[in-house]
Amino acid sequence: MLKLVGTASWMPEIVVSSDDLARALGLEEKKTHGWVGAKTGIVSRRLAVTIPDLEPVLPDGFRSSSEAVGTLARRVLEETQTSAGDIGGLFLVTCTPDEPFLGGTAFATAKKLGLPEEAVVFEVQAGCAGLVQALDLAATYATKIPFGKKILVSAVNLTSPFFGAGGWRRYIEKKGGLWSALMFADGAVALLFENSESEDPPRGILYSNFCATRGSPLVQYPAGGVACPTREENIGDHLFLMDPQAVAREYPAAMTKNIDELRGGGYSPEMFKRIFLHQAVPPAVKLVRQALGLDEEVVPVRGDIWGNSSASVTGLMLDEALKNGELATGDLVALSVVGAPGVRGVAVIKI
Repeated sequence: MLKLVGTASWMPEIVVSSDDLARALGLEEKKTHGWVGAKTGIVSRRLAVTIPDLEPVLPDGFRSSSEAVGTLARRVLEETQTSAGDIGGLFLVTCTPDEPFLGGTAFATAKKLGLPEEAVVFEVQAGCAGLVQALDLAATYATKIPFGKKILVSAVNLTSPFFGAGGWRRYIEKKGGLWSALMFADGAVALLFENSESEDPPRGILYSNFCATRGSPLVQYPAGGVACPTREENIGDHLFLMDPQAVAREYPAAMTKNIDELRGGGYSPEMFKRIFLHQAVPPAVKLVRQALGLDEEVVPVRGDIWGNSSASVTGLMLDEALKNGELATGDLVALSVVGAPGVRGVAVIKI
């Protein structure tokens, strides 16, 4: 049983309004006065950039994805009086890796933290749904990790340096690119679990499931792979391209299936103190909340002021609720997610 024993999170202190971002992107004048907020439900987002130049200004300790996770991991280890030698596993989720291939961000983090060689190290690239996949993997791999060892599950999204100053403006020239530029944000979270024998009553990750939706990929990154090798003429296609119509269509359906799976597992929505839905776009989150018949306290919305920091955002909401004293020992929380490349998942944690 993986019991949650500590959390740490980070978002930039810089709050970028939708109107300021629209002006920085060079959108036409009529789209700089509430248009973005009306279309996306996002009033502001956390980005480590200057306005209007969109130059990255990341603080020390957060200038790469491995550095950000390492900083948060050291923070939560210190708070829980845990040494690096006590870590039996690291499961890292990111869409903004230090380098594009080979899972190097997770291994770079493990090296920076000084984790034991025998520790399980796993990197997940499952888009916005990645945190639940990492929780599911951690719960599965726990059988190979000795009792008493700790497991780190972390998600990080660094839109600001990944897009880069010149990259931001390239997004508005591509179909689907504008929505990526307007919605994505920076954020990172680290969750520390202890691999312990079952308690009575049990606490920790009680349930997790992750699967394909068989629907649209939602977000694509067209260049750089075997299907579209990098060439001089397609450098401009190295972009995250979001399909907003597909997101609006498939998000509610995927979330409904996640909740139905919880019911099938014996968990009704009314049992949860909090249900943290992926913050794809605030209107879609509110639509699902309304369908569940639950209030904003149980199903909070943060995407309107934080933006969409991909896989990290549900973890950020969990950390916020814990730090604010909104959750107590024994409370049930659910993380329900959907994301590229057409996947969904749900996890239940007893605090």
